[in-house]
Amino acid sequence: MSRGDFVQDQKWPGYMAYCHKFSFVCPKGLISKDELPEEVGLVYYYPDSGALRSERSAKHRMVEIPSDIYQYILMSRTESDRHPFFSNSREMLEAYVSDKADRKALGSEVSSKLVAEIRDLRKKVRDVDWEKERLKRDAQLLQEVRVLLAEYGIRLGAWNNWEEEMRQRLSVGVNPQVIKIMNQITASTEELARMLQPVETK
Repeated sequence: MSRGDFVQDQKWPGYMAYCHKFSFVCPKGLISKDELPEEVGLVYYYPDSGALRSERSAKHRMVEIPSDIYQYILMSRTESDRHPFFSNSREMLEAYVSDKADRKALGSEVSSKLVAEIRDLRKKVRDVDWEKERLKRDAQLLQEVRVLLAEYGIRLGAWNNWEEEMRQRLSVGVNPQVIKIMNQITASTEELARMLQPVETK
């Protein structure tokens, strides 16, 4: 925690024989990378934000760790009064309760967001199904109109002048009401033809 601790500590190189990776964690700027062997890592702690940032990653070294070290680690973890990263059982339990509450709140927030998104997606699917059904009915109507006009020798197509031909036939001794209806059919046919044009997607 202090510059003096680092300068006076002569025993840390002995720890290298008992780990595959070794890093110093200290307040920002307390130790420089140039003061450490190349294989030793350095992590800076920022007191203002509580953040940790790796200045240099520790290199993995092929070290055969003595078996009694593993035995010591296992035995130390079984001691009831020892909790890694916590000074006592109460501190550990308080952290556990706080973490559990945070997880529950996060789960509820994520769940609510997912429910809303699923609801929106279902609505979009219903709208698409309705539009698809409407286009299907319009396509059927267009086909019926094509068959009916074909009986009178009028073929719908972009390559012929079917609109003018229809107007001429309807204007000769035909009931005005029939002409009005046929004009409506023509307008509907044109609108449907536009709707059936492929839609460009981006």
